[in-house]
Amino acid sequence: MNGWLEEKVGRFPNSPGVYLIKDAGQRVIYVGKAKALRQRVRYYLAKEGLPPRIKVLQSHMADIEYIVTDNEAEALVLECNLIKKHRPRYNVNLKDDKDYPYLMLTGEPYPRLEMLRLSQKKRRSPGSGKERLFGPYTKAGAVRDTMRLLGKIFPLKRCRQPLTGEPAPKRPCLNYQMNRCLAPCRGQDQVPFSEYRQLVEQIALFLEGRMSSLEQDLTWRMKEASRQKAFERAARLRDQLLALKEVAAQDQKVLTIKGLDQDVLALVKLNQRAAVHLFKIREGKLLSQEHFPLTGTSGLTDQEALAGFIKTYYSRVESSPAEIILSCWPEDT
Repeated sequence: MNGWLEEKVGRFPNSPGVYLIKDAGQRVIYVGKAKALRQRVRYYLAKEGLPPRIKVLQSHMADIEYIVTDNEAEALVLECNLIKKHRPRYNVNLKDDKDYPYLMLTGEPYPRLEMLRLSQKKRRSPGSGKERLFGPYTKAGAVRDTMRLLGKIFPLKRCRQPLTGEPAPKRPCLNYQMNRCLAPCRGQDQVPFSEYRQLVEQIALFLEGRMSSLEQDLTWRMKEASRQKAFERAARLRDQLLALKEVAAQDQKVLTIKGLDQDVLALVKLNQRAAVHLFKIREGKLLSQEHFPLTGTSGLTDQEALAGFIKTYYSRVESSPAEIILSCWPEDT
């Protein structure tokens, strides 16, 4: 171990923060958080008594940097963001996570619903920053099925034609004739912006598993449309409501009587391989289940591997539930 690195670490503050271990090419190969930086990072400089995985990390370690935070909670948030940014080799990662599909409501004035992968997102031109991601999912076929289902229930715009609220020069396409699109290309006089945004929010509620909230919203809007004698809109909302109730009756199992939002995480390890099975429960009903193979778990305990998954996964999702149920208590690495 280089003496200068030991001297450098000796000057680290004993404050909360995040440390970044780098290789000879200045690539970040490990990110961790600490309650006391100097004390924690000295562990990686020890010459004896280290587990094999730390010895491997040591053999590639050329430099260590740190960032001081005000407290441990801030350090945890920063650690998750840096793991997401650098994808360090020796942190626990989701296997092939750049290829997991997401559903995205685009950031256009009149959003569309798309399926994409993170590797595709990085190749695209920068968005408006208003995009909303749902996922990651592990089965692309199921994501496509969801898109087809949503296309039948919610008449969202599908084409890439940029819209400003003024009538477009072309006539509405076949999707409008089939009641599969509201055709906002007809202009705000025909499709008010507020009506289209309500449609977008309804899709977001569906993807978040807020079926009770969605049904209540559709019921209220249907009654309002009838009261205003907007019978065509009321009929559309009625059809959406009936379709949603049919979906809920077929696909959702009641798991809790409390109606809670929960994620249930079960870690499975076999020899050198590990995976986490995730059950998403929203409003007390099973929304979906996903299976995530992991990398970077060699030499880790179940508790350490699960802690690594939690940091990586929840740094990639838009929101987390009120309660997370675990197969074992996580332990910081």
